[in-house]
Amino acid sequence: MQKNIWIAAKYLRLSIEDGDKAESESIVNQSILIDNYMKSTSDITIVETFKDDGFSGTDFKRPGFQAMLKAIENKEINCIIVKDLSRFGREHIDVDRYIQKVFPQLGVRFIAINDNYDSETANITDTHLVLPVKSFVNDTYCRQNSQKVRSHLSAKRNIGEYVGNYVSYGYKKCDADKSQIEIDPVAAKHVRDIFNWKMEGMSNQLIADKLNELGVLAPADYKRATGVNFKSSFQTHLTSRWSAVAIIRILKNPIYYGVLQQGKSQRINYKVKVQRALPKEEWVIFENHHEGIVTKEEYETVQMLLAKDTRIAPGENRLYLFGGLLSCGDCGSNLIRRTNSYKGEKTVFYICSSYNKKKDQCSRHSIREDVLIQLVMDSLKIYSKMTDAIRSAMEYLKENSLDTQTLIQHDDQILELRNKVNKYYKLLHSLSGNLASGVISRDDYALLRERYQTEIKSLESNIEKQEEYMENLLENKLLCEEWVNTFLEKPSLGDLDRDMLLQYVEKINVFEGKKIEIVYRFQDELVTAARLAEQIGKTKQEVAV
Repeated sequence: MQKNIWIAAKYLRLSIEDGDKAESESIVNQSILIDNYMKSTSDITIVETFKDDGFSGTDFKRPGFQAMLKAIENKEINCIIVKDLSRFGREHIDVDRYIQKVFPQLGVRFIAINDNYDSETANITDTHLVLPVKSFVNDTYCRQNSQKVRSHLSAKRNIGEYVGNYVSYGYKKCDADKSQIEIDPVAAKHVRDIFNWKMEGMSNQLIADKLNELGVLAPADYKRATGVNFKSSFQTHLTSRWSAVAIIRILKNPIYYGVLQQGKSQRINYKVKVQRALPKEEWVIFENHHEGIVTKEEYETVQMLLAKDTRIAPGENRLYLFGGLLSCGDCGSNLIRRTNSYKGEKTVFYICSSYNKKKDQCSRHSIREDVLIQLVMDSLKIYSKMTDAIRSAMEYLKENSLDTQTLIQHDDQILELRNKVNKYYKLLHSLSGNLASGVISRDDYALLRERYQTEIKSLESNIEKQEEYMENLLENKLLCEEWVNTFLEKPSLGDLDRDMLLQYVEKINVFEGKKIEIVYRFQDELVTAARLAEQIGKTKQEVAV
């Protein structure tokens, strides 16, 4: 180094939180300002430029900043020039530590141009009073800006706008409105396959292996391939592969049937990037927020399977017919599948898993698979006849679901009835005055009073029926939206297969003596639907009268 010549580096930083207009323009402007400053000095030579484009000033683990410290350590530079103190950092404790202790100890000159600070010429007041105050102001700005950003994002979440940087695999941000999401048809196909394969009985790892064999890009690689600047803490390699963990994340995400969940975590504060999980009651959740890739029923079927013991036996690639559906009717444990071979013939049967582990915990509850299949088929036939008997009621419910026009019509009818009630109340109240003034006789008073009271009672009864009718229609609409369409599309019974079981059956409880109890899907809904159909039909007749 030449005597009295400082070997310097420019340091440039920008982050979105700083509120600058354009990243590239701002970085360029910082560099130009430093170049203009250099025209007025002759004792400094700039040999390097370090920059952090898109990094917060509250975090000093920025790659450019760390590279600059390494250059100082290697004695490649001994002077740092920044546009202003806020470009160097916004965390006042660390800023003061570097400028007042670290740099002086290392013999590093520090220049903040717009703050008129140069450690070579600064006095004690500049270093220990003016500079710390400016640093504290920058820190305060960062805190206030963080609060504004958090408040702004909260407001957007509360009205159903999407605020995440990235969208879950299978969706993309709308081109016309980045606060809304839509289905990505290419990725959505693979999401549907994942759900379908799971319902067919494939394990999470087998699904992942199949996607890898087909050459389907894993979510992180797919995002980058479609131009998304994606970063993830889950990725550990330059290229990623599908894994069982990635599959289960997709299968458990309710976004795939139209539910948006946001605000599930929050940074501890603006200086610490660590996120803390928030309780579910504080999440912002919107049902029916966007078009689903799978139906709610398909999603719930998969959740049921995930909650059960659905491990696949060695050498198999799919679940058995009853995998994850059989429970012990007494202790509630899962039933496990066993195979016996005798004279070349195999017999498949199921026993209680608790009994299998320890004999005194439960009894055997053994049932052969062929017997179980026959019992289930017989029960399904009875169930099918029962459901067929109320399919007409389902169709009636669907046809009478509440729409806007129906709402308006019934509101108008109720309003008209209330106006008539008010009219008769006014007539009733005027009778006493008419009687006192001699306009009507006492006999006329008694006759009219009875007539008006009868009309009022009849009108109020009609209003009550209309309101009950509307309430039933509304309940029916909600019911229909949830499951009726799916129920009406149920396939006819044929050979028992896993798809049929999952569509009809929630679980099967097995008792001793080869007795079973089948818990069907939609049991509660069917009871409600039958009640509503009967109630709506009865009320409609009364309203018509």
